[in-house]
Amino acid sequence: MPVPPRLSLLLQSPVRWKRHASTFAQTIGTTATTSCNTSKRRAWIVTAGKPGNDRQAIALAKGLGCTIEMKHIVPHSSIKWLFPVFQKHFLDYRSQTFGPHSAPTDLPFYLTSPKHDTLAPPYPDLILSTCAETTLASLHLKKTTQTPAVHIGLPFVSVEEFNVVVVWKYAWPVLGMRRDERVVGVDVLLGEVLEGEESEECVLGVLVSGVRGREFGWGVEDGSRFVRRLERLLRHANPPRILLVTCQSTPQALVQTLQKWYTSLPPSKASQITLLPSTKHDHVLRHATHFAVFGDDVATLSECLGYKKPVYVIGMQNCRGALRRFYGDLVAKARVRVFVPAAHAGDGDVFSDVGEHPEWRFEGGCLEGVVAEVGRRLWGDGWR
Repeated sequence: MPVPPRLSLLLQSPVRWKRHASTFAQTIGTTATTSCNTSKRRAWIVTAGKPGNDRQAIALAKGLGCTIEMKHIVPHSSIKWLFPVFQKHFLDYRSQTFGPHSAPTDLPFYLTSPKHDTLAPPYPDLILSTCAETTLASLHLKKTTQTPAVHIGLPFVSVEEFNVVVVWKYAWPVLGMRRDERVVGVDVLLGEVLEGEESEECVLGVLVSGVRGREFGWGVEDGSRFVRRLERLLRHANPPRILLVTCQSTPQALVQTLQKWYTSLPPSKASQITLLPSTKHDHVLRHATHFAVFGDDVATLSECLGYKKPVYVIGMQNCRGALRRFYGDLVAKARVRVFVPAAHAGDGDVFSDVGEHPEWRFEGGCLEGVVAEVGRRLWGDGWR
């Protein structure tokens, strides 16, 4: 298929992005990557700055016995609006036309790093892609370094591009992946549980995302409705303490709605609420006694389920298709409830005033089984 003239000029453009003099690498673990035991495998986790997704990958990497280095690399702003399957055309065309990237430590024009990460060796033994926004970067790394790559979630490219894809089973019918050997299906993938102090008071941790997508819609009116539901809790005689934490992908309109509402509250009510930036994600996980998670963020919801505490879904009515059926199944299994706060405290669940509920079922996760299956598919039966 001939390449359109404009696209051809763009791909062959001699423009080179300025090479960053400094690099930023966040190493997780008890030892630094540069001084780690050489017998251990090394993993690069390609992140888009989504805490829930990152923690899934961190837990998987630790389970596989890898030391970890984070690489915050995403598509350049000029192409990030494209679906990953179309973004990949830039990688394919440039590789076929010009061969391997001439400066492997630098990023090609179609990738960027908010934290100035580079691709300098030594290269890892494993690449972990955390979300659709990291698909292009992970495939670029895979092709450049000849390193196996695992994607967690929906890659929005053919699963054949990755060595292993760990994906929620609710998405299988959509992607037609039931019989693909590369796919490891999970109900929910649970991450590492952080230790925290037990609180004697009721603390509701609200993890705010609200990112519109193919199966989740969120608008201005939904933000106003969400604020009104939080106000119901503040009218109770003994209101819970509320921790509101946003993430880097939270729409700015929703952030502004929350800030405007918070500043309009009288001091007596505002004292019950704490607005936190995305860097305080761990703080909420450690201290909350109840969690409320937006319906678009399956990774964070899975993470919260690992704490075996009550979890509520915000915006379930905004979910469509397989995602709505997924949450409906979790509700039926008494693993989550819909977030609809009661106007007055009573004998029922004040966070889900939608009638009678069965007893909570706090089940363990499937991480150990996923680790074993991923390790076997990557390195064979004797991978440990």
